[in-house]
Amino acid sequence: MCKHPGTTQLTPLQGFKSKNPEEIVLELDHVNSQTEAAFYHGNFVTGKTDADIKHNADLVLKYPKSIYLLNTLNVSKGDLDEKQLARLLSGFDKSLANSSVYKNIQNFLSYNNDTGSQFPADLKLKQPDQKIISSILNQDNKFKLVVFRASWCLPCRKEIPQIKSLQANYGNSLSIYSISIDKDEAHWQNALKEESMPWQQ
Repeated sequence: MCKHPGTTQLTPLQGFKSKNPEEIVLELDHVNSQTEAAFYHGNFVTGKTDADIKHNADLVLKYPKSIYLLNTLNVSKGDLDEKQLARLLSGFDKSLANSSVYKNIQNFLSYNNDTGSQFPADLKLKQPDQKIISSILNQDNKFKLVVFRASWCLPCRKEIPQIKSLQANYGNSLSIYSISIDKDEAHWQNALKEESMPWQQ
């Protein structure tokens, strides 16, 4: 619902002859900015040049009340620099601040996604032989692949042949580790027997 809705009027187009007499042609007149933004299909560009940043800012400046454009920003949020994303969000009209899309972007910006460069060394992980380890990544120069999986996860089970292929092709330069998120240890142990994964579990 808009406070200042536009008007939609059916206007016959002169000189237009349709092959299908039931075909309807719409011409939108006096369209408000919210509706115009939806028809314009403006997209945010993800480059970092001055021209890209200006394009994005101008888009919000032109359609600050458009929930459609705000939703487009939400879809693009992962591809934009966080500072630019925050500036673009602040450019939207405050009437949109209570929308779920606006809050979704706010939550995305407030989430601390800085995982650091080091794999955590204070984990307590149980191996199939019941031994507990706190660090799984040794210091050799191999590439490391850490796979989180579960016995009940069908896509996880389906990717096992691909991981086996990776190990066969790159075994000398690749270390593979699987970490299960199973809550039932018996299910985890049974899956290990069924799948015969020849890397650290």
